[in-house]
Amino acid sequence: MTVLDALILGVVQGFTEFLPVSSSGHLVLVPEFFGIPTPGLGFDILVHLATLVAVVGYFINDVVKIVTSIVAPRRMARGELKYWRRLFIFLVIGSIPAGLAGFLLGDVFEGFFSD
Repeated sequence: MTVLDALILGVVQGFTEFLPVSSSGHLVLVPEFFGIPTPGLGFDILVHLATLVAVVGYFINDVVKIVTSIVAPRRMARGELKYWRRLFIFLVIGSIPAGLAGFLLGDVFEGFFSD
């Protein structure tokens, strides 16, 4: 895979991650359409990790407040503490279905995305 191929796939990942479509699916389909060699699981992990770094970087202040509300709650006003703890709880609850699906169906999905 060339640097240009990686750049194309990185841009596709960046554009499709936050749309209601599968960015992972696009990382499988785009190489087929453009004749790019299939990058493999390592590249998929790398671009998803880069997306995570970008998102955490963008929301770093919120991440710090959420962590502070759990680790050092005395540093926050009561109303603020309630807000950030509640957001943390909602994030955990919202992640449970995806975590369960990944745990229970991981082998099925791995068969689709790996050679």
